[in-house]
Amino acid sequence: MHSTQQKKYELLLHLQWDPARLISTSQEPASLYLQGLSNALELLVNEDPTRFNAYETAFEEQLDQLQSIKKQGADLLYFETDLCLYWSFVYLKFGHELEAAFQLRKAYQLAAQGRKKYPDYAPLLKSHGLLQIIMGSVPEKYNWVLSMLNMTGNISLGLKELQQASAPTSKVSIEASLVLALVQAYVLQEQGKKTIIPLLLLLELLSP
Repeated sequence: MHSTQQKKYELLLHLQWDPARLISTSQEPASLYLQGLSNALELLVNEDPTRFNAYETAFEEQLDQLQSIKKQGADLLYFETDLCLYWSFVYLKFGHELEAAFQLRKAYQLAAQGRKKYPDYAPLLKSHGLLQIIMGSVPEKYNWVLSMLNMTGNISLGLKELQQASAPTSKVSIEASLVLALVQAYVLQEQGKKTIIPLLLLLELLSP
């Protein structure tokens, strides 16, 4: 992201929709991602059903445009991964469980692909780490479901990746640090035992 896009990204993380929208955007990949992130965060926080359909349509169009770009790279893969991940949260928040599961699995597959191709790319570490924690928190009695979907999780790995992504030099340092703090507060207990993290709980933590 260039400096203007980075400024918009930071405003979105502080939930400042209106100032962020004043910053002009284009149809380049980073701008498409920021538009999608803005819409997803707004729906998660404000829970406005009147905007859901329009934002969902925009999300589908943004993904189509990102996937149509021939020159693939770490940034593009991250944008697709993160939009799918955030929209899995949105769908779950609005009671669309099947769509949430579909987007979560899609995000998982993209993150795994990105982790393999770009093992040191901080933004993908952030997304992959969070997905590892979510999957690693599923109760053992439901592991057969994850196995059927070819999905696994590892909380220790997820925490390590979030720590790497939250380094001061990381492009997603602020976001990764926020996610890491929330996860540590709800994953780690006094004696170091893990707790179950329902995805809905994580969604509630994103809201003020």
